[in-house]
Amino acid sequence: MPVVPNSDFVQSVMPRGELAYNTIDRATPESFGGQVGAMLGQACDRLMQHAVQRQQLANETKVNDVYVNHFSPAAREIYQNYMKLEGKDAEAQFPAFQQQMNDLRSQIKSGLPNMMQQKAFDEASTRRVGRSLMAWRDTPLPKRRLGNGIRTRPLWPTW
Repeated sequence: MPVVPNSDFVQSVMPRGELAYNTIDRATPESFGGQVGAMLGQACDRLMQHAVQRQQLANETKVNDVYVNHFSPAAREIYQNYMKLEGKDAEAQFPAFQQQMNDLRSQIKSGLPNMMQQKAFDEASTRRVGRSLMAWRDTPLPKRRLGNGIRTRPLWPTW
């Protein structure tokens, strides 16, 4: 077995260069795994972006479903019932037609679960109602004549 000398060992030469405690002030986060934290932050950002995209897709899908399966058929029925009217009847029932369309929009919009879906539905249904009203304005004149043969004026300015 090797034998260790019994005499006290004393270092006689000091090490060259800096000692370990002198380098602490220059330590960077990367020395202690800072890049791992940065990568975790980037991964969290990506996960958040994917979650937002999935929520947007879910909102869009729900709005399209409600618009196509609930609002559109009901709006079409209201519009077709109104378009059956002629002359004074059509002019007299126009405010009721507008009110029915707005009530339908409000009823369906209130059934959507979040504000983003409500906003998207409101935009789509407003365009639809606007097209319906413009279609009435652009209907052939014989359909819009009063009983005495005088043409009705549009209830809004023509652009």
